[in-house]
Amino acid sequence: MIQCTWLGLDFSPLILGAPHKTCRSETMLANDIVKVTFANPDNIFSEGEGRSLLSDAAWQGSRIRITRDGETIVDGVVTDGVITRTDCTLDVQSHFTQAFKTHCNTTLYGTNPATAIRELCLRGGLTTKDIDAESFSRCETYLRAERVCIHAVADRQYQTPLLDAINALLEMGNLRAWLDTALHITIVPDAPPYAAHILSRIRASDILGDIHYGTKPTNAVGYSIGHLGDSYGKYPATGGDTHHASEVWTQQYNAMSQWQCVDAASAHAIGRIKLSAARRRRTAEITVRDDGTVPLIIGGIYNIVPWRGNAWLTGYEKEQGVIKLFFEEVLQRV
Repeated sequence: MIQCTWLGLDFSPLILGAPHKTCRSETMLANDIVKVTFANPDNIFSEGEGRSLLSDAAWQGSRIRITRDGETIVDGVVTDGVITRTDCTLDVQSHFTQAFKTHCNTTLYGTNPATAIRELCLRGGLTTKDIDAESFSRCETYLRAERVCIHAVADRQYQTPLLDAINALLEMGNLRAWLDTALHITIVPDAPPYAAHILSRIRASDILGDIHYGTKPTNAVGYSIGHLGDSYGKYPATGGDTHHASEVWTQQYNAMSQWQCVDAASAHAIGRIKLSAARRRRTAEITVRDDGTVPLIIGGIYNIVPWRGNAWLTGYEKEQGVIKLFFEEVLQRV
């Protein structure tokens, strides 16, 4: 059952179309637009009509929330809409929209990319409820253990929108992010050393239809990363197979950048994480029943029995009674 609350009213009976529940971790965060369509009986949405609900309502910028079977599938801000004699289709973006547009005015010293994202978000207008604290804590612990130390120079002079700052720091830390009711981040996990680290086992009997296989091509085989003290780019930290020039991950991250590695050791640490994360991997798309048999933990490691291997869950999409699961192979740390 779909439930919809908008403008303080229940519009559930009028919904003609709403998106499926989708969560996909990405290297770049996008404030996507989703479409929600209502029937328009008696022109109740048509502005200018005598009975229109929208004539005197501040509907652009208003909050809308839709649930399906008790699970939130849309929770955002109405940014635009198209109204015809038969229906009303709204453009909805996340409720983070306004905060994402604000310009950062913060400089953080001696931190790591995950902590920097969290702090910039909190100072940019998001609340602690808007941030998945557990996911940030895991990534912060991981980056500190790898001895990644950075400065994030995001003061007002750079006019950096919060969303741009988040994406720059996701790339710097080789992190993935996604939005639902909160902002989540994760790392690309390495192959687990112990069976206890496997979250769930997916057997052939759990899978509906065929597994759709693919390959994620190699993104980086070397790195060349600037850092504080590298003589403005003359002596970057380098590593990997740098003779493959077209596949070398190159970033400034020195005194000329907003995002700075504090020293060569931090730059090498970031480079090694990149080489480990951005490797050729098998991928799989698997459909299972939406009955709770398979837990949905993005970033978690699963054993896929028919695949004879382990993979981490990069995202999922819920449809009517089924869930599409998206996986990438986990590999041993390089």
